[in-house]
Amino acid sequence: MQMVWNGILAVLLLLALGCEDAEPKADSAPDAELTTLLRQAERGDAAAQWEVGFHYLAGEKLPLNYEQGFIWTKRAAEQGNLAALNNLGNLYDQGIGCERSPKRAFESFQRAAATGDAVGLFNLGCCYQRGTGVEPDYALAFTYFQRAADLKMPEAMRALGLSHFNGWGTPTNRTLALLWFRAAAEKLDAEGQFYAGFCLLKGLGCKSSPSEAESYFRLAARQGHAQAQYNLAKMMLDGSAGYRNPAGAAHLLRIAADNELGVAAWDYSVCLELGIGVAINSTLAKHYRDLAAKLGVGAPVGNEGINPRELEQNSPLRTRP
Repeated sequence: MQMVWNGILAVLLLLALGCEDAEPKADSAPDAELTTLLRQAERGDAAAQWEVGFHYLAGEKLPLNYEQGFIWTKRAAEQGNLAALNNLGNLYDQGIGCERSPKRAFESFQRAAATGDAVGLFNLGCCYQRGTGVEPDYALAFTYFQRAADLKMPEAMRALGLSHFNGWGTPTNRTLALLWFRAAAEKLDAEGQFYAGFCLLKGLGCKSSPSEAESYFRLAARQGHAQAQYNLAKMMLDGSAGYRNPAGAAHLLRIAADNELGVAAWDYSVCLELGIGVAINSTLAKHYRDLAAKLGVGAPVGNEGINPRELEQNSPLRTRP
């Protein structure tokens, strides 16, 4: 998992070095609404400053500019804006628009968490779990995840599930892990849906229930979760879903492969070679074999599906506020 970004999705993929003491600049805006926003930001409105920072970081409405995004986000955070404090922590953590500083990232999350903000509490828990700017402390991380989960934050519920599943800061308890995965799933968290499905498929913390597992994988797959798409496809092929649907399986494998899941690329190439659920197409099969190789997969992986990464640690997530 990733730490929570208030307002920034998956657009911050490149690192850029910035300068904290640079003067913020607001580009001329083509519409009255943006012009007003920029004027408010320049006058010191914290919410407007955060929004300008977001637009620079996301490349929405304003040109993509990590340095300017950092500067405006920092200005808003200095005034106590919670969304900006969480985003600033992520910028420091990843070195986006500034020099990387885990210590400053921790301090920014700590300020947000001190207000009782769920995102700040979760991100602070991630810092304690990963050792970002502080000595690792799984027990303390668990406590912060619990506080965020009490505020109905689905990512924190999933984090508690992973903590119980792996014994991080609490005794290993797969039954409780599944309970928290289900809770996250009910909040429409795709990762929680995937983990719940896996536990139900393998009988971890419960009696095995392939039909329930299929339902959770399907929910996550609809949200674009590539691993869930892959597992659902495998169940459709081997009949463990309670039915067989080669065409549906091939379709899901292609979607997951196009989302750069290596095992899905390999298995879809096999479908294309053998005509399983799709017309034989050796040229396209080679394309997906090459993609699988590029993604580090060069041989069949069997019918076990994708497992949760048992050693995966939580890290700050990205969501819009």
